[in-house]
Amino acid sequence: MRRAPSFAYDNPIAGTDGLYFVDQVDMFTGALDRYDFKLLGKKEMVVPYNSYKLVDKSNKYADLIGQDYLKRDAQRYERHRVWVVEATVKADKRHSFAKRVFFIDEDSWALLHVDMYDAKGNLWRVQEGSLWADPELQACTGFEYTSYDLIARRYIADNFTQEGEVLDVTAGLEGRVDDKMFNSNELRRRGER
Repeated sequence: MRRAPSFAYDNPIAGTDGLYFVDQVDMFTGALDRYDFKLLGKKEMVVPYNSYKLVDKSNKYADLIGQDYLKRDAQRYERHRVWVVEATVKADKRHSFAKRVFFIDEDSWALLHVDMYDAKGNLWRVQEGSLWADPELQACTGFEYTSYDLIARRYIADNFTQEGEVLDVTAGLEGRVDDKMFNSNELRRRGER
């Protein structure tokens, strides 16, 4: 018996052909222990924002997915204020991205864009998130994320739901979730094989 490798940090996610690491899910996920973080300040830049056309359920994937990048008329951008945070790999740690620069929306605190650099200091990958105001939640939210590999000239789109089941983002509001939903029978009923 052997212990499986940890499912964390820069381990590739199966089925993504190495384009997407575990800690890139939802723009950044997981432990903070591999990087030193530094707040660089605030600036204005063009970022994905109010991406209503991108999340429109009447779209088909073919309406959104281009050969080299998302079709530009599907994603909306605007000039906005963001906080800039730089993450540099600690001297005693390792990660495929030696440095990351995060751009966080000043108003919603959503992570909108990430620049990822290799060990030589070259920009290697960029990642974009969608952001839109959801009237049901009465909050800004984002599901769709895109990661571009600038060297390999490939990209991956994650969490796109236009042709899939509509997510119930209001679960838990107004008593719609109760303890009966969290038992083994319910998990078996909802599970997929």
